[in-house]
Amino acid sequence: MGRRTNVAAGAEGIYDIGRGLPDAELAETLREAVSQSDAMVLIADKLRVALVMKMGPQAQWGFGASGDFGDESRRVVEANRRQFKWLEVDSLAQGLASAGSATAYRKADVVRWAARRDELTGFAKPKRGEGGRTGEIPAEVRKLVGARAGWHCQFEGCGENLWMHASTNTVGNYSYFAHIIASSKDGPRGHETLSEQLAESADNVMLLCDKCHRLIDRVSPGEYSAERLNAMRTANIAQVARLFSSLRYPSSDMIVIGGNIAGQTVQFDQRRAEEAMRAMQLRPLNPKPLCFAYNGNEQGDGTTVHYWESLFDQLARIQIPLLQARLDGSTDGGTRADVISVFPLHLMSVLGLAGRLIGEARTVELFQFERNAVGGEPGGQWVWPKDAERPAPDKYSLTVHRGAAPDEKEAVFLISLTDQVPPEELPTDFYQDGQWRLPAIEVVVPEPSRSVIGHREDLVLVGKAFDRALQRLQEQWRIERIHCIPIAPAAACVRFGQKLQSRHQSRVVFYERARTTDGSRGQFLPTIEIASSYVKNVRTGREVSLM
Repeated sequence: MGRRTNVAAGAEGIYDIGRGLPDAELAETLREAVSQSDAMVLIADKLRVALVMKMGPQAQWGFGASGDFGDESRRVVEANRRQFKWLEVDSLAQGLASAGSATAYRKADVVRWAARRDELTGFAKPKRGEGGRTGEIPAEVRKLVGARAGWHCQFEGCGENLWMHASTNTVGNYSYFAHIIASSKDGPRGHETLSEQLAESADNVMLLCDKCHRLIDRVSPGEYSAERLNAMRTANIAQVARLFSSLRYPSSDMIVIGGNIAGQTVQFDQRRAEEAMRAMQLRPLNPKPLCFAYNGNEQGDGTTVHYWESLFDQLARIQIPLLQARLDGSTDGGTRADVISVFPLHLMSVLGLAGRLIGEARTVELFQFERNAVGGEPGGQWVWPKDAERPAPDKYSLTVHRGAAPDEKEAVFLISLTDQVPPEELPTDFYQDGQWRLPAIEVVVPEPSRSVIGHREDLVLVGKAFDRALQRLQEQWRIERIHCIPIAPAAACVRFGQKLQSRHQSRVVFYERARTTDGSRGQFLPTIEIASSYVKNVRTGREVSLM
């Protein structure tokens, strides 16, 4: 849209004439100018009006603003007509030099000019009860253009529903069929020969709302070339086609495991997430995702007692019942989605708990947030890279650091995917003086990194590695309590939690690094313990049922 400009700055000539103001903002600028300027001229080309002013008898003429000279702007000028002069020119930029030759403002001149402007831009007074315009465009062309656009505005970033009035919710036709290359050579983006040739071509017409139509034809026509509008139209048609084709996709419920992490606020972009789902040929079932374990104003230090007590309050009263209801379909009258789509951005302990609750009984699609990805593509950082290399079958392997004696009931389980923790940094109950004090097993990869989960197959393979590790810990070693330190991407943490179903009798204690203020690595501290029927705050002993 246009840019509000300080009137005084405009009088000094500091104004971008290419960018205009909508009618309401131009009217406000004119209203301010009436009280500040000694001399004012309205310079009009075929489409727009620019205000030029003098701030004193010896001052130079300077631009104050330009844009859509509509009903509101005209009312301001009519109320102060003796203070304005009028000049019609071929180009606003060239009109500044001719400001001194302007004549007295006459309403008849403006009415004539406005009628010609409306003729060139196709604006006509709508019939009562409806908006929009059809102009000279044939009915079959209008039907084709509207169908391709899904009867929503095609201007990039708008998408307004043109069968429903935006403010009154009145059903009607509020469409504007706007020529990209004007149907008149004198109109916006007019052409000596193409204007006539393309006047009735569906490929030269965009479906717009009133606001966007005014923007490209009357507010800032110079900013929107035929090439730019054609690119918008082409992209919109492709996007609408994708959206309609997605109606055939399986339904999917969106679950966001999102919260502040170590003082960083999580920003979840639902539109990007939905684009990533459609890339996987999934269709959102609900208009709003379920947000699990959102920690609001908490700073995300998952090693403090207060953090977990506050989160347990939410889990017991709201979060776990809501998640379970969404999973079994009771929040939608018993209708369950075909697929559960999970978008995880949280502490590793919370991700493991969420995975335990989601389980493996349903089809679950995990999405991994790739921080290094450029967010401009549909899906942004949530979409799986199209050119990602399929991982090798042996990418995820097990390392047994120390086996278990027959009478040992506790063990350490390390998940080292984004980094590999030196044993010396582990709690001394696990490792001390070069010796493992508990049985220990580790899932490792050849090259740990933040991008280690880069392909959907990674989640399949890492899940199999978790199965092998839990089989060793529970079925072979008969471990009753597993101390788990996951240094892994979010999706992998959820995947591990999915493995902790009631059939697994071992209790799993999660650990997080404590935050420090000097940049050093904090200690690993226990956070929660997940059992077959409850989750427990290790520091306080408080339990919340998972049944």
